[in-house]
Order: sequence, then structure tokens, then C-alpha cells
Amino acid sequence: MNGERLSLSLTIINVSVNIDVKEVSMSRIKSIGMAEARPKLTQLVDEVSRGGGPYLIVSGSRVKAVLVGVNQYNDMIERLEDLSDAAELLQAETDQEPTMPFGEHLAKSKELKSGVPTGS
Repeated sequence: MNGERLSLSLTIINVSVNIDVKEVSMSRIKSIGMAEARPKLTQLVDEVSRGGGPYLIVSGSRVKAVLVGVNQYNDMIERLEDLSDAAELLQAETDQEPTMPFGEHLAKSKELKSGVPTGS
């Protein structure tokens, strides 16, 4: 590099994220063909709703859908929301955006909705 030195700046972000991650091994995910799944749909839905692993629904050697129980689905959505919130916090820290305590944010939100100053 013609004697040039690259200097990298490292920003340390002090944000604690506590997310309970449940590992699902790929070997636990079962696959079933569309034609085979059709007559067994009630049985498959009962199985995944009781906490059984998900099913990949396959048609023409391609995965077309995933059948998961509603509890597992809700858990996945909650985790995604938590990760999204954590990413936004990290980005705000990186961009050095001003922050405010949650209580203050709540008060300002109520004030904006009602149009009446809350005194904060």
C-alpha cells in the first residue's frame, strides 16, 4: 500500500441485550410433500400446536411453506422484534443520537396525544 497505514476506528458500544435463544437443529425440522400433507393436515397442525417441531412443506423438490405452531411463531416474532429494537439501539449509539429515559419518553408521548402538557 505504498507505505500508507490504514487506521481503523473501533467504537465500543455499551448496550446489554438479553435474548433467550432456543436452538433448533436442522435435523429436527421434518419435511413432507404437499400431496402427503394434504390428507394429514389436521394431524400435522395438532402436532406442531402441541410443541412438535416445524414441518417444511415441499412441492416439486422445493420448499413452499413452513408449518409451525402458533406459540413457536409468536416466540419467533417476539425475538425478531427484540433483535430489531437492539439493532436500533446500537445504531443510535453508533450515530451518537441523543437518548431519553423511557419514563420521559412516555410522558412526552402522552402529552403529544392529549395536547395537554404533563409538566415534564
